[in-house]
Order: sequence, then structure tokens, then C-alpha cells
Amino acid sequence: MVYGYGVYGAQIYSYSAMTLTDMFPSDNGTTPNVLNDVAQNAWTPSNSTNAKYARLSFLDLNYNMRGSDAWIKKGDYFKLSNIQVGYSFDKNLLKAVRLQSARISASVSNVFCISSYNKYGDPEVGQGSVLFTGLDTGRYPMPRVYSVGLNIQF
Repeated sequence: MVYGYGVYGAQIYSYSAMTLTDMFPSDNGTTPNVLNDVAQNAWTPSNSTNAKYARLSFLDLNYNMRGSDAWIKKGDYFKLSNIQVGYSFDKNLLKAVRLQSARISASVSNVFCISSYNKYGDPEVGQGSVLFTGLDTGRYPMPRVYSVGLNIQF
């Protein structure tokens, strides 16, 4: 069994995009990392016409973090959520070992996600409340889970 799903036409107001494209110092006084794409394509005097991002600066009191539609990103995605395979052993084969039935199975959850939003995190954003629909507040990504099962009836 294979299960996948997706969304088309979604927009995400991305806190993750904002924090990965600025130099706002954290509470402990260190400066966070910025995405490599941002460092290479930020505004500089020599890159003033082709700049994709604002100037990286410690001196700007806004730290390039002012609320803006620059943080709205495409939220389209397709996720392959689950793959399951299983095998039920032949009952005639199991009679020799005094078993009624036996089945072995394996599954993988959260297999992959295709999205232009992946560099900022999981495009399936929100926190369970309709108030957070379309808002990425930087939640922890969903883990990939591997499972193996064995079902034996005597």
C-alpha cells in the first residue's frame, strides 16, 4: 500500500524564512546562520541590481525582520506519507510447524516531500488551530519512522 497527498495553491507566511535570511542576534548574543542562497544573493553595493534579498546588516535596527510579504512563500507540496508491504505465509507451509497463520510486514512513514518550501522546513505548517493555518512558526519537522511487524497465530 502506498499513500500520498498534496496541496496546490497554498501560501505560507514563514517565520522560518524570515529567521534564515536575517542576522538578528539571538538571546545568548550569537548570530544565527543564514542560508547559503541568502548570503550569495543579498544586496551589496556591487550586487545592487540583481539582489534577491535585503542587505545583511547588524546595524539595521529592524534586522530585516519587519513584517512583509517578502516572507510569504509558495506552499505547494506533495508528500509520500506511507509505504507498507506485507507477506502472509501459505497455510499449507505453516501446518508443518503447527501454526495457523503468519504474516510479516514492514512500513515507512514520512517517506519524502516535494516542495520549493523544503529549505525553510515542512510546508505542512500550522499547530492544530485554524488560527495558525498558513503560518509557519518554526515547528520541529516530522520524523521518518520505520516499522517491522510479525503476526503469528498458534
